Amino acid sequence: MKHTQLYGRMPRYWLTVVLALFALTLTIAACSPQATPTPGIQAQLTQAAAIQQTATALAPRPVVDATAQFVAAMAAVKATAAAEVAATVTAAPTAARTSASAVLPTSTLAAPAPTAMPPTDTPPATSQPVAVVNAGELNVREGPGTCFAIINKVQGGDRLAITAKSSDAAWLLVRTPGGKEGWVSASLTRIEGDLGNTLVSGQGSVCPTPPPVAAGRGLIAYTVTEKFREVYKIYLMNADGSNQRLFANLASEPSFSPDGRQIIFYAWPGGLDAMNLDGSGRRHVVGDTEAAFHDWSPDGQWISFHSVRGRSSRFYVYVARSADGKDERQLADGEQATWGPDSRQLVYKGCLGSKCGLMFINLDGSGKRQLTDSANDGNPDWSADNNRIVFTSERDGNHEIYVITPGGSGLTRLTNHPAPDAMPVWLPGGQQIAFRSARDGNWGIYVMNADGSGIRKVADARVDPNRWIWEKMSATTAR
Repeated sequence: MKHTQLYGRMPRYWLTVVLALFALTLTIAACSPQATPTPGIQAQLTQAAAIQQTATALAPRPVVDATAQFVAAMAAVKATAAAEVAATVTAAPTAARTSASAVLPTSTLAAPAPTAMPPTDTPPATSQPVAVVNAGELNVREGPGTCFAIINKVQGGDRLAITAKSSDAAWLLVRTPGGKEGWVSASLTRIEGDLGNTLVSGQGSVCPTPPPVAAGRGLIAYTVTEKFREVYKIYLMNADGSNQRLFANLASEPSFSPDGRQIIFYAWPGGLDAMNLDGSGRRHVVGDTEAAFHDWSPDGQWISFHSVRGRSSRFYVYVARSADGKDERQLADGEQATWGPDSRQLVYKGCLGSKCGLMFINLDGSGKRQLTDSANDGNPDWSADNNRIVFTSERDGNHEIYVITPGGSGLTRLTNHPAPDAMPVWLPGGQQIAFRSARDGNWGIYVMNADGSGIRKVADARVDPNRWIWEKMSATTAR
């Protein structure tokens, strides 16, 4: 009974109040200037209408009349709210723009005026030429020439940006991968790009180029092969290629005495002989038929050579008295030894443990130490001023000629040609180097300046194609 009475009273009093409050909330929200028409508002209006319809159906009669009046009022509210919402949506973008205009300064909204660019004569940018290092290691110098100090080194394959060139384009001012600037020899690089627009430094290679050795000042002794593995002959000629003449038959690997009056050589079929330049005074010095690559010490007291003896297949470096071959001693395992200017030290091709290359050793067998780090380095010749050692190497994949200081610095590749360049020897004065090469298709003798420039052929000179690596030349002041 209580539940029935309560049920009958609740709709009559509270339903009308709830619907009124709900409608008032919707009206306020809809008429707000900040309101944004959303699907939620429309859903609430629709829900209010549905609730009122249900209430009308369930409420007693007296309430129905009041509810009907409420429904009419709600219809008006909905119409008014929809109109207000539409007006708000239309005005919102304009109001936002008006509000922004009021806040932002006029200068902020105005488009910047174009800036007038001054006329320019600067040419369009072009790609910078690059020098690619061909040598295994290349010196970077303070100036355009070998007389300038070495300030850096770059490695084979390094790409160097070219910023200037000497007036003769023989030297390039480059920027190294580490960002330092210096000069490198153009002949030891491959140029990528056009050097035509590259700044000229205003000077050529400032180191003076030594003149060619005059005829009669330098004398070269060399071997010619006239028949494969049968006839070897030693010839003499001036350093410019003139006055070629036969010195000895069945002979090879010549080495001048320090005074230039005699030559020691390999006398086929074996052993070492010495003879005066005029062909007189021939004598037998070493009877070892395997003795080879001999060299006369600058003080005239000793000769060095290498040999394979007994059942060993290894080469060993020996020294003996130049007068009679006595006082022979074995110094080290190795080959192709040559003397230093003081006659107390030799440089040769050998190994120190697992490290191979050019090595030093003292006359008494002490002081063995490494100079270079490639097992392909050989045919060394030590300059008379003690400042440089020239040698042959395949360290870059081909037989080329290099120079290095006795201290191990300044390693420089002097030649760069697909054909083999080998057997280098210093000419008198130490300003030029003679060497053998097949660069024109035939073996010959060439002369170049100490920095690798000025290469020129001075004579044809055939070699044994299977034995040329064992050959050597010698030079002295002409008598």
